[in-house]
Amino acid sequence: FISELLYHLNQINTTLSENYSTSNGELNPISSSVILELLNSYLKSIASLIEKLKDSTKSSRKLRIFASKLQTINEYLEFGLKFDKEDLLCLNTEDERWKKLGQVIEYVKLAEDLEAQTSRFLANVAKGQAFISRGLEEPTKFRKRLMVGLYMIWYGLQKTKAIEETEYFYSKPNAAAAKTVWNMLDSTLGGLHKVTLPSIKFNKVIFLPRLAREVTSDELVSVNLKNSVHYVDQIHNEPIIGGSRFTLEWDEGKVRVPVRVLSPGPINQISPKSSSTCFCVPDSEVHFDKLVLHIHGGGFISMSSSSHQSYTRNWANTLGFPVFSIDYRLSPEHKFPSALDDCWQAYYWLVNYSSKFLGIKDPKIILAGDSAGGNLAAALTIKLISAGYRVPDGLFLAYPAVNLIKERFSFSLVQSLDDMLVPHTFLKLCLESYLEDSSAAEHNPLISPLVAPDDVLEMFPPVRMMVGTKDPLHDDVLRFCERLLDCGVNVGLKVYEGLIHGGLNFCIKGGIPACQNFVQDSIELLRQLSEI
Repeated sequence: FISELLYHLNQINTTLSENYSTSNGELNPISSSVILELLNSYLKSIASLIEKLKDSTKSSRKLRIFASKLQTINEYLEFGLKFDKEDLLCLNTEDERWKKLGQVIEYVKLAEDLEAQTSRFLANVAKGQAFISRGLEEPTKFRKRLMVGLYMIWYGLQKTKAIEETEYFYSKPNAAAAKTVWNMLDSTLGGLHKVTLPSIKFNKVIFLPRLAREVTSDELVSVNLKNSVHYVDQIHNEPIIGGSRFTLEWDEGKVRVPVRVLSPGPINQISPKSSSTCFCVPDSEVHFDKLVLHIHGGGFISMSSSSHQSYTRNWANTLGFPVFSIDYRLSPEHKFPSALDDCWQAYYWLVNYSSKFLGIKDPKIILAGDSAGGNLAAALTIKLISAGYRVPDGLFLAYPAVNLIKERFSFSLVQSLDDMLVPHTFLKLCLESYLEDSSAAEHNPLISPLVAPDDVLEMFPPVRMMVGTKDPLHDDVLRFCERLLDCGVNVGLKVYEGLIHGGLNFCIKGGIPACQNFVQDSIELLRQLSEI
């Protein structure tokens, strides 16, 4: 790793020399000082490790970790040094832009001991990531399972070693290993996780047909559904109306979109014990007139509707109406726009058929998403507006990834260099897995909602957002909030002091206790949107 370190240091030195010798006042002193202070601290640590290198394998592993951080600094450096001085995050908080934004931002302190709660939680997360990542190194399934069990015991007793192993794993992650680590709640720890979930009266996965054209098509909806045959229905040789019903099992080829239905009461025509399809619902049996359409996070590569039930069940129980959670296709096997198209197909079906087949008549729809799911929710709203289709009645975004432009600088993103939960290498891996061409993110609002034009943002429904100050996505959420506010949108943002990324998922047993209040706040924001 010495040669790799030297290469990145040489690149950094060249970039610094070229920029400082020809700056002509173009350099941003604020962003430059942040980068240089971080670089200086890393160089001190590297020098200390090199002195110990001859006697320690541990030092060699740490050098690999620093090599990956230097690589990221090298990637950030040039546009970080010349970062826009008029960016919101470079302005004094007394600036008029901050004063205007402050009218829609509420700063929240979840708990006095939030830092201690978070530290304990991250130590437990590190243990889980460590024993799974080490187990993945084994050549056979049997040895993988055996060693995962043994490493679970070992790292359970060795907190420091678990943290070191997690940092080492993330210094050079691969998509397959990262998916396995992030899917812990659905696999290795799935049984334990499900036991702790809040109870819910109705929990069933339904499979929705694709009745609209692909989301990137110029025309989203087929011209005449009754007299045409949709491409998916051709596979089953069914006419459109006959093929518009949901099913309770996968179709051959797994073409339909799976959606988990969580409800405080029964949904008409869906039997938890039956795999048969349904008939039309009489108007007299309509029970709900609101629903949440939820899109889960996981960096576009991992997790599911199941792993997010710790809070979506709470949503359904407390709000008193159903939550539909989409299991969209994941990257890297299915790149953009696959996930977005699944969300669009589910949205289209619920708008047109929820009354006929589920007894949810002309529902008010709140579109909700967290992290990568927040990206998809915002992107879907943009597409609906651009196509002149019905927009959701409200949009709820928890720490959304609204900016996927690779060559960008953000103060909060720099935090990810030392982030234990969503480190810089994982963020880059997610981008590479999701996008065929990363340069497309700079101009495509379906990839980066932050770059959407004003005339589209002006037509957004009411929006409520949440983010923590220690979240790598914090700054982009603030920028998105400012853009919505400037476009006249009814927008509100709660900013949580000291909270890391992923707070909604941490209300589980063994998580961050203060995040119970975070989930309750999300319910209140959803209720606000449902009543506007």
